[in-house]
Amino acid sequence: MSDPKDTPKDTGAAPQETGRDTAPIETVRVKPAGEPVDAADMAEIGRVMVAKAKNGDTRAAEVARKTWRWPQQAVRIDLPPVTGAASLAEAHAAVIATAAAGEMTTRQALDFSTMLEYRRRAVETFEIERKVEELYAERRKPGGGKP
Repeated sequence: MSDPKDTPKDTGAAPQETGRDTAPIETVRVKPAGEPVDAADMAEIGRVMVAKAKNGDTRAAEVARKTWRWPQQAVRIDLPPVTGAASLAEAHAAVIATAAAGEMTTRQALDFSTMLEYRRRAVETFEIERKVEELYAERRKPGGGKP
């Protein structure tokens, strides 16, 4: 027996028409309030938007255009462990070289660079935390922190 949530909600209304002499457009099933939207829901919404766009609905075409993503293959590159400024510079150089060689798109290179920037921030935060702990430890020593 199928789950009642998986069947379209019967509102008693006729399927939506596009205003043209075409077949009715499929409707999206309605989930109960508060139920999270999942990948299957987004795929279903995408199919409906594309169908409406193909039938001349310009707003649906704009939604479909904004949400469309070209499939990309995963890119694997050897990067050094990023533990400081020198290794970060090496990692960025590897990303740039890989993009320049045409082995990844500039968008993929930007994604790698963004990840490296977040790693830089994490390393910097760790270093700041370590220095602050050292300062506090120095102040806790007898006579510490006084010239």
